[in-house]
This record gives sequence, C-alpha cells and structure tokens, in this order.
Amino acid sequence: MNRSAKKSILKRLSLASLVTIISGQYAVAADNAVLPIKKISASQAQELMVEFASNSFPTAPQVLDLPGPNHRVVIDFADASLDKGSVAGAEELSKQISKLIPYVKAVRYQELENAPKPTARVVVELPEDLKVKPRVLKLEEGRVLISFSDQPISFTQASPAAQEAAAPAESSPAVDTANQLRPSIPETDGATADSGKTELAPSTADASDDKQPVPAGKIKLEDGTVVNVKLESVRRYNSAVQLHLSGKLSDAIAAYKEALEVNASLAEAHSNLGLIYNQQHNYAQALAEFRKALAINPKDAITYNGIGAALRAEHDLQGAIKNWQTAVSLDQKLATAHYNLGTAYEIEKDYEKALSSYRLAVKNDYRLGEAYYRMGLILERKHKAEEAAEQFKEALKVSSDSEYSEDARQRLVFLQGKKGKTQ
Repeated sequence: MNRSAKKSILKRLSLASLVTIISGQYAVAADNAVLPIKKISASQAQELMVEFASNSFPTAPQVLDLPGPNHRVVIDFADASLDKGSVAGAEELSKQISKLIPYVKAVRYQELENAPKPTARVVVELPEDLKVKPRVLKLEEGRVLISFSDQPISFTQASPAAQEAAAPAESSPAVDTANQLRPSIPETDGATADSGKTELAPSTADASDDKQPVPAGKIKLEDGTVVNVKLESVRRYNSAVQLHLSGKLSDAIAAYKEALEVNASLAEAHSNLGLIYNQQHNYAQALAEFRKALAINPKDAITYNGIGAALRAEHDLQGAIKNWQTAVSLDQKLATAHYNLGTAYEIEKDYEKALSSYRLAVKNDYRLGEAYYRMGLILERKHKAEEAAEQFKEALKVSSDSEYSEDARQRLVFLQGKKGKTQ
C-alpha cells in the first residue's frame, strides 16, 4: 500500500472517530435533557409502556406501591415532561389500558410543580385487595416497561367489594399544606429589647474591628455589623417560610439552613425542612430533621404529624398511627393529623374509627374536601345511601375540580337515582 493510500485511510478513520466522539457527547447531553413522554400504553403481557419523544435513555423512574382503600401505583419519571398533545386523555387512556390489563381501574398523569427537577408522574389505580409487586422491567432507548407482578394476575383476585368501588382519589397524607407549615415568627419574639442591628463600636488606631469581642447573644455578619442572634435567625426563617409557601423549595431549603446556621435551636426550621423533604420523597432526611425538631421541642404536634407522613410513605403504618395519635393528643385542632389517622384506620378496615377521625378533620378545617369524600365512600359501603350522598355533596361544595370530584359527582347521581326509584 502506497503512502497516499495510507494517508487517505487514516483521514477517514480520524473523521469516523470524530463523528463517534461527537455522537457520544450528544447522547450524554441528551441524557441530561428533559424528555417528553409521548405515549402511555399497555402490552399483551400486561406491562405498562411509557414511550418518549426521543431515543435517549430516560432516567429510571421511582415506582411506589401504595396499597389500601385507595390502592395505587405511583411512577415518577425524573427529567421528564408530558407531551399532552400526544398522550391520550386520562379517560380514554384508562379505557385503552384496562382492555389489556383488566384489573387497572384508571390511569392518570401530571407534571409535579414543586419537585426539585422536572418530573412527570403516572398513577395507576388498582383494586383495594389486589397484591402487586411493581418494578421497572426494562429500560430502553426511548421507552420504559413497568411490570406489576412476576406472575400473571387474574382479575378475580380482587374482592367483589373492591371491584365495585370506583378508585378513590389520591389520599396519601398531606406533607406540605399551608395549614401544616410552621408559620412565620413575629420578629419581636427574638429580641424585644434589641433593635436587631448594631454598628460596631469605633475602632482605635491600633485595633481592628475583627479584634473586638462580640457580645453574648450577638453574631457578626459578613458586612461587619453585629446582630441579635435570635432576631437574625427569625428574619432568615421568615424569609424561608415565604419561599416555602411560594413553592420555591430549593431556595427555601437553603434559607432554612441559613437560619439554623445562626441559631441551631430553631425547631420550626427543622420541622419545615422535614416537610419539604417529605414532599421530595426524601424520607430519611425528613425523619432526621423532624427528630432534631423534637429534641428541641418535644411537644410539637406538627412535627409528629410530619413523622407520621414519612413513616406511612415507608410502609410503617403502625409507626405512622402512633405519631398521628400523639399529634392529635397534643393539638386536638390539627385537622390534617385527624385526616391522616382516618386514612390509616381505613387501610386497617376499622371504618368506625376512620369515620370518627374524618369528622374531627372537617370539624377543625371544613376545607378538607377529601375527608367528606372518604366518609361518603365508607357510608356507601355500609349501605347508608342518604348519609353517603350528603358527604359527597359536602365534598363537591369544597371543590368541584379536585381529583375526587368527578367520582363524587358520579356516585351522588347514582345514589340520588337509586333513591328516586325506591320512592
């Protein structure tokens, strides 16, 4: 082979290598991009298929089975969005999938607004008594397959009562609601006799400001000012609360930590951090923050409520119940704790206790529409049609467009029609 031919081959090899390198870099870049979900469907093997509008490999989703009276499998796809122009509507999608997977009651989806990164959630609603073991079966370019069981599932495995009941709306314990968040603290609580910010005393010719002692209960900021520790921590905490309420969770986390850097004994900051970590499904970190809060203030009902939510998410139902019971014993007006107890008792099929807890929840906060809805489901199960209808009416008064609303509306129409036939 002559020298000219060798040069030509080497040139082609170099070009091919360059194309390979560029392609590899593109694939890596694509991995970090937000991938839109274009289709959700089912296979003949009863697997859920989620397809993306890209051939890049998606991030492996988090799959969580939440059994109980509102049994559902929650699948969170990080770095993903929903192409709602391509994905079938929830009603049509549910019909399509239930034809191939008969035990699926409904499928719905949403984009999580407050997640730390773009996240698309798919929720599959199942019969109460159906046992599944959901997992990611296959992760391919542009597609994810979710299996519900290693063995074929027969639709008859679900109890008649579970098959009859429409899928309840999602009722996992609320972990970041306005009435659960520790509120802002009046700044005067930190230092009633202190203006909060005091300039350093004038320095002498031979001494610098850095050498001057900082009085007890004060802290020097980067700009050289001395402030009251408690007041400064309260100011930072209140700023974090505003970020928290506006849904800027990453900024809120940083702000709460800044408050704790000034005053590590600020229990409210630890408790609210726990609420954020609960919302982000980081339950180990949430429990760590809640326990720090209790070490400072062992009688804080909101913190016990948050611990219960974290334990429930980790399938420790008995641990969750104990903490929610402690929460309501410390604050009988904490509506979310009563509601959470109701969901736990309902899972245990202790319907009388569940009804009692739901009633206490709405007594203390009439805005908890889903508590009315859950009471309606229980009373309907007990064949108390008129009482059930009243609860569905109350649920719809609170909200006509919540996740539970359509089911409540349909059940109300059915119960009223049934009543008309008997008159």
